[in-house]
Amino acid sequence: MVSMHLSDVLRLGCLEGASVIAGRVGLQRDVRWVHVIDNPDAVTWARPGQFLLTTGYAWPRDHAERLALFEQFAVTGVTAVGLAVPQFFERFPDGLDAVAERHDMTLIEIPWEMPFAQITQEVHTALLSEQTRVIERSEAIHRALTRAAASATNLDAVVRTLTNETGRSTLVISDEYTVLAYAGPPDGRPTEAELLAFAPSRPGAQALDTDSVAEVVHATEPLRDVTWAVRCPVRVQGVSSVEVLMLGSDRGPGPLELRAVEHGALVAALHLAHHRELASVETRLRRSFIDDLVQGRVDKSDHASERGHVVGFSMRGVYRVALAELDVPTPLGPDAFRRRENTLTRVRTMLVRYGATDLVTTTSNRVIVLLPEDLPPERLWEALGADRRAMVVSRSHQGVDGVRSGYREADASIGHVPNGTFASFEALLLPRALTGDTDAQRALVESFEAPLAAERGGDKLATTAFTLARHDFVLTATAATLRVHISTLRHRLERIEDVLGVDVRDADTRFRLRIATFFRDNNRDRPT
Repeated sequence: MVSMHLSDVLRLGCLEGASVIAGRVGLQRDVRWVHVIDNPDAVTWARPGQFLLTTGYAWPRDHAERLALFEQFAVTGVTAVGLAVPQFFERFPDGLDAVAERHDMTLIEIPWEMPFAQITQEVHTALLSEQTRVIERSEAIHRALTRAAASATNLDAVVRTLTNETGRSTLVISDEYTVLAYAGPPDGRPTEAELLAFAPSRPGAQALDTDSVAEVVHATEPLRDVTWAVRCPVRVQGVSSVEVLMLGSDRGPGPLELRAVEHGALVAALHLAHHRELASVETRLRRSFIDDLVQGRVDKSDHASERGHVVGFSMRGVYRVALAELDVPTPLGPDAFRRRENTLTRVRTMLVRYGATDLVTTTSNRVIVLLPEDLPPERLWEALGADRRAMVVSRSHQGVDGVRSGYREADASIGHVPNGTFASFEALLLPRALTGDTDAQRALVESFEAPLAAERGGDKLATTAFTLARHDFVLTATAATLRVHISTLRHRLERIEDVLGVDVRDADTRFRLRIATFFRDNNRDRPT
């Protein structure tokens, strides 16, 4: 219902001679209707927000009963009582002013010669005019918000439109009081701590209308001259995690602010629902593409390249495949599924935070992530949270075939990772090889041989590395076997170290190279 501030009502010509006797604080309260009431059962006809007009003719003559009557008016929510004087009462009886002050209810003395009919006519006309103005402005704001929603890529357009149309600073905030969008003076943007002054359901919070989902909250202490806020939740599928907040510093919000905030919340909800649906479609596309990718069902055709581009996968990109197992029961029940999806949300948030595309998929209790080469696996391990069991990260690989190879590496290694830890494929090669895993034995040999073979003169480099290991890293014996000068051998060793990124004097490197040489020599004639 449209209303006017009592102070505006008193500026009308019909009340020019009226005098405020008590309850000046109530001048900022709303008047929804004017009602003439002069019967003994007056409280029955009183309603919240009314400006009651009376001659006092039917008032109780007993002082205590009059005080009780005005207490009931105040509890009902009556905004003001106007008494025509001096016919039946010269003025408001003593004691009524104290009741009015206690409840912020205004007492007004009206000259007897002013007809009540003229007052009701002028006030109701003003209320109807205000209602028409609010409806017209509300429709204009709604149209502006609709236009903004049609072209908006984020919530900034919503708050900018609300601020332009109402002149009020407007925000969209999360349930954690993070500012998601703001429009208003650059130096007026409140901090998260300051926004707590307008927490919902504080003492003094009140709905602006019985049918409204918004509420007005008055700050316990002024926030940079801001004294009140209108809040309205943004509900998507019945759940609200953000809300629209409009700030003001004058006498308080009116119906226009209420409608504007509610329109803004509706448009924001449509915007969020649309983008959530887009995100859901993108997630399904990514999952489907990565499922096909790791299973070898993606080729190098133009269609596959286009499909990869849509989901953010680079055909020339270098990735490590991370495979994590979650500590949830399988097959997945509702609780385990929810926990897995919560884990996926944290992983995606982490990837986006570090500027990576969320190339993530799942199968049962496993999470598969394509990690950019420069993103530390520790970040992913942290994002997996409390439900993580184990994780392994493959070597870096490029393109379609590389991702498939990386997944094979991770899949073959995950069973060797102790619970509660994560490891790289390289770190697991040696223990796997020593337990008789022929795939790991071949991979251990390839970890030395393949990078060297890819270099110019790579065959000689690889032969040099393995020959050095066979001779227990004795340079003279190695040079003699290779029939090269010792300086040539040293030159080759420098290149080997550069290519492999190792130091051949390091004990761990020597041990791994010895084991790789052993498996190379002994598995050479075995069928693959």
